[in-house]
Amino acid sequence: MPQNIMSDLVDKFGICYFKNGQIEACKYHKDRYDSSIFALSDTLANRDNSDEHQVIYNRTPDLLELSNLFCSSKPPAGGWYLVKEQREWLTSKIITKLKILKTTNNCCNILVSGTASYVHFFTFLKIVTNAAKEADFDLSNITVDIIDKCTFPLQQIVAIHHMLKTRFKIKKSVDVMNFSIKLSKKHIKFFKENKRDFKKITIRLFTGELEKNECTFVKYDLITEHFLTSMFYKNLQIVKSIRKKYKERIKKGGSILVATGVSSKSFLNDFIEIHESFNLLLKDEIEFVWDPYGIDEEQLLALQHDKEAIIIATKDNALIEFVSKV
Repeated sequence: MPQNIMSDLVDKFGICYFKNGQIEACKYHKDRYDSSIFALSDTLANRDNSDEHQVIYNRTPDLLELSNLFCSSKPPAGGWYLVKEQREWLTSKIITKLKILKTTNNCCNILVSGTASYVHFFTFLKIVTNAAKEADFDLSNITVDIIDKCTFPLQQIVAIHHMLKTRFKIKKSVDVMNFSIKLSKKHIKFFKENKRDFKKITIRLFTGELEKNECTFVKYDLITEHFLTSMFYKNLQIVKSIRKKYKERIKKGGSILVATGVSSKSFLNDFIEIHESFNLLLKDEIEFVWDPYGIDEEQLLALQHDKEAIIIATKDNALIEFVSKV
């Protein structure tokens, strides 16, 4: 039977730690630190489909490239950046918030709950910079904090950010203790194009489990969470503990933007109820989008040799905005 790619990744999720002066990366983060930068953009591939819970795509250059990446040793980073509908949803939410803040205190504090790699983080930051430009919001007035229980992805971000701030040229490789991050031509091009913008944003990093962390953070205008819920959806107590922390950290009127990676109606009803118990209220309708990591591998492999191959994907990623009640 084909392996669901997301299920495979969840099985590998553990914790990174230091041992004898070296990083021992968990399987999940070790597999993701060498991710490719890739963004799907071809919406013309969408075929007519009467099922509102599915999307059907013809074989296109975009999807063939996606297949090539999954079949290589450098799969695409599966964060906010990968799927166009998801990118556009997050961008629009950030633009709306920045336009509001521009009329008030003109500063924006964002908390990112976990990341798979430096690629996932900096492609998220690219979405933030695009939104800020659209909203005509000063990038130097944006602070992005990120917390993760694993140190490895945070160390990657530190190393890349240091390079961007201190070096004139982008290096072909960056050392993170006992790991060497090789930057492809596409990575180098991405960082060259965005270096100036990334340097303007204040980035702060924290290690720890969010539901237990007692660090004194600022209050946040936005909290973003990508697929963290899919790791813990069978343990609602952890989900509830994290929401309790969100409530403590979010400003009144602030937004929590979640890509759940889960579409179960019963779970989403429970998920909404948990938020409501902390006066975190659902805003707008839930938007469902597909995610390549939810596709069986055999569909992606078929694209390699069959020009008539199609992708049939379930919209199994729920995008939800919760607002802290004023």
